[in-house]
Amino acid sequence: MGKLKEYLTETNDYLGEELVGMHEIIRIEIRDSGVVTITQLPLSPVASKLKKSYYRVSDLPEWIQRKIAVLSLLEPFTNPIPELGVKIDENRYWIYNTESFVLD
Repeated sequence: MGKLKEYLTETNDYLGEELVGMHEIIRIEIRDSGVVTITQLPLSPVASKLKKSYYRVSDLPEWIQRKIAVLSLLEPFTNPIPELGVKIDENRYWIYNTESFVLD
């Protein structure tokens, strides 16, 4: 957990070790230009099957788009939603990968 905690603290994403649990985490960042970047967190080998960036949210796999749509309605740093993820701020999300068999 040490390296993960260090990474999340550096990126200002650290919300507490209890949020990580055993989830495969995909960190999504939507830049001002609309480009979406995906960062594979150390617990997420599945994220390596995704592209590292997409031109816009609509280019993401549909299952990720659905999760972002729900999380975008929440306030940042609310309690994480099981099987879904957590909204870090207006442009950053942790998506819990519960559908690894659906990856594009």
